[in-house]
Amino acid sequence: MLSDFPDRKAIRAYGILNERTMTAIRTFFLIDQQGVIRKKWVIDNPTTTVVYSDILLPDIRAIVGKP
Repeated sequence: MLSDFPDRKAIRAYGILNERTMTAIRTFFLIDQQGVIRKKWVIDNPTTTVVYSDILLPDIRAIVGKP
Protein backbone atom coordinates (compact mmCIF):
# COMPACT_ATOMS: atom_id res chain seq x y z
CA MET A 1 0.00 0.00 0.00
CA LEU A 2 2.28 2.70 -1.23
CA SER A 3 -0.47 5.29 -0.87
CA ASP A 4 -0.51 4.56 2.87
CA PHE A 5 2.97 6.03 3.32
CA PRO A 6 4.18 7.69 5.55
CA ASP A 7 1.51 7.37 8.28
CA ARG A 8 0.46 3.77 7.56
CA LYS A 9 -3.07 4.50 8.78
CA ALA A 10 -4.79 1.92 6.57
CA ILE A 11 -2.52 -0.99 7.40
CA ARG A 12 -2.76 -0.09 11.09
CA ALA A 13 -6.56 0.05 10.86
CA TYR A 14 -6.67 -3.37 9.19
CA GLY A 15 -4.28 -4.76 11.80
CA ILE A 16 -1.66 -5.87 9.31
CA LEU A 17 1.30 -3.62 10.15
CA ASN A 18 4.57 -5.41 10.76
CA GLU A 19 6.03 -3.15 13.46
CA ARG A 20 9.57 -4.42 12.90
CA THR A 21 9.73 -3.66 9.18
CA MET A 22 6.96 -1.03 9.15
CA THR A 23 5.39 -2.75 6.13
CA ALA A 24 2.08 -4.48 5.52
CA ILE A 25 1.84 -8.18 6.31
CA ARG A 26 0.69 -10.08 3.23
CA THR A 27 -3.01 -10.59 3.80
CA PHE A 28 -6.11 -11.48 1.80
CA PHE A 29 -9.51 -10.09 2.72
CA LEU A 30 -12.95 -11.30 1.66
CA ILE A 31 -15.18 -8.23 1.65
CA ASP A 32 -18.90 -8.60 1.02
CA GLN A 33 -21.06 -6.28 -1.10
CA GLN A 34 -21.84 -4.11 1.94
CA GLY A 35 -18.12 -3.56 2.57
CA VAL A 36 -17.94 -5.84 5.61
CA ILE A 37 -14.80 -7.93 6.01
CA ARG A 38 -16.09 -11.50 6.20
CA LYS A 39 -12.73 -13.27 6.42
CA LYS A 40 -9.05 -12.39 6.70
CA TRP A 41 -6.21 -14.72 5.75
CA VAL A 42 -2.75 -13.73 7.01
CA ILE A 43 0.16 -15.27 5.15
CA ASP A 44 2.75 -16.32 7.73
CA ASN A 45 5.73 -16.50 5.39
CA PRO A 46 5.42 -13.98 2.54
CA THR A 47 8.69 -15.10 0.95
CA THR A 48 7.30 -18.46 -0.15
CA THR A 49 5.39 -19.03 -3.35
CA VAL A 50 2.14 -20.74 -2.49
CA VAL A 51 -0.93 -21.58 -4.53
CA TYR A 52 -3.41 -19.63 -2.43
CA SER A 53 -6.49 -20.98 -4.20
CA ASP A 54 -6.22 -24.25 -2.24
CA ILE A 55 -6.38 -22.28 1.00
CA LEU A 56 -8.81 -19.53 0.06
CA LEU A 57 -11.41 -21.10 -2.22
CA PRO A 58 -13.05 -23.48 0.28
CA ASP A 59 -13.58 -20.64 2.75
CA ILE A 60 -14.80 -18.27 0.05
CA ARG A 61 -17.29 -20.84 -1.22
CA ALA A 62 -18.56 -21.47 2.30
CA ILE A 63 -19.06 -17.77 2.99
CA VAL A 64 -20.51 -16.88 -0.38
CA GLY A 65 -22.65 -20.02 -0.45
CA LYS A 66 -21.69 -21.15 -3.93
CA PRO A 67 -20.09 -24.48 -4.90
